Amino acid sequence: QAGDLEEAAQAFRAALKIAPDFAPSLTFLGACYAAGAKDQEAAGAWQMALVRERTSPELQRLAIEAWLRADKPAAALALLNQARQRWPDDDAFARLQAQVALADGRQQEGVDLVATLKQPDQSTLLLALNTLYDASRRKTPVWDAARDLERMRTLRESYAALQGDSLSLVDAWIAEMAREAGVAPR
Repeated sequence: QAGDLEEAAQAFRAALKIAPDFAPSLTFLGACYAAGAKDQEAAGAWQMALVRERTSPELQRLAIEAWLRADKPAAALALLNQARQRWPDDDAFARLQAQVALADGRQQEGVDLVATLKQPDQSTLLLALNTLYDASRRKTPVWDAARDLERMRTLRESYAALQGDSLSLVDAWIAEMAREAGVAPR
């Protein structure tokens, strides 16, 4: 409560020395690491807690997200595959699957997954939109310029429906992509 993350982390590590199987200490230790931007350590703590708390989709999600922030998509993918087996209908893991694919450089798969999400969120949509725009800017389209632009427009509509915070930026990206492709903007 005092905001001293290191003191809190030390207290949780001390609790783990006394009771190494006490998963809440690992969970809160992971939270201390995450709050201090030590995402790899947070993911490791949460992954260890998962050994004891296998029925917690929230804990699994926290670990996957931390591995993504730590730029370790392979570690995130291993946990994600586990999560998709345990909780196949959980939309959070469907969104994370798209994010992992994009982080791992599998652009077509990631953008396709985002396009098929039942309940996309702003950040995942913006990640896919940015992927398409960045590919266009580098002149290495995900598919081809026309298909990328069409997918961009479709994802933009989903983003607009959520009242995305960066809609004007997305519209500028689409206008630039349309100019580059020699297509009239809509």
